[in-house]
Amino acid sequence: MGLPRSTSYERSRTAPVAAALEALRRRYSDHWLLETLSFESPLQACHKLIALGAAA
Repeated sequence: MGLPRSTSYERSRTAPVAAALEALRRRYSDHWLLETLSFESPLQACHKLIALGAAA
């Protein structure tokens, strides 16, 4: 016995919620990443990390 199959009606009702949650996750992750990188671009952060590694 497995889980009951979802109907197209159920999928059509849950798809917008899933899309909204994914957008929220992406927005939160992007903001967190920017804040963690001190609002630098990924390339700037990479150069900074390389410089820190070379200085150590």
